[in-house]
Amino acid sequence: MQVIASIPDTMARMPMRRLCLMVLGALTMIGCDSQRPLASSPGSAVAFTDAQAAQAREIMLDSAQGVRVKGPDLDLLPASGWRWSDLRQAITAGGSQGDLAVAVVSFDQSDARAFGTLKTVEGWPGTITVHKAADNAGSADNADNANRARSLEIEVRIGPYPDQPHARERAAALERAVYAQLLQMGKRPKLAPWPRPAS
Repeated sequence: MQVIASIPDTMARMPMRRLCLMVLGALTMIGCDSQRPLASSPGSAVAFTDAQAAQAREIMLDSAQGVRVKGPDLDLLPASGWRWSDLRQAITAGGSQGDLAVAVVSFDQSDARAFGTLKTVEGWPGTITVHKAADNAGSADNADNANRARSLEIEVRIGPYPDQPHARERAAALERAVYAQLLQMGKRPKLAPWPRPAS
């Protein structure tokens, strides 16, 4: 009761909600008046040497044009349109399309030859043999992507009777799917693995 007696009569009659809003508004106004604008920091005293400026300019030009002025060239996109290292993934992805339903059971790959055993969803065996063609492997002059991928020789045999028409059709469809997947994967830039820092 003593607290109410010290508050003027007009404030004592105000609803408590209005009184709280007025006090909060007054505190907000006091807080806003106390802030002063921040002073700007002084200019930097650091200056590039001529060599540092030339190096920075070279880096910016490399980044802007996508062409390296110095240093090793990065093989981001293969000139042939496909990468030999993408072969197993292309076979797996091509075999999972549509009616093919072929899985890779085992796969062995060297620098110029690859061999894999396959299994169809029906349980039929299959094989895939891939060779790099010697005549135009990786030719950058050929503008037709399909012909670029054809610098690989792919032979697929599927089923217990691979010479039957249905088995030959399925094998040819898998060959086309593998070619298409190789070309699709070849469009993606691929960087060398980044070396992890020693822990």
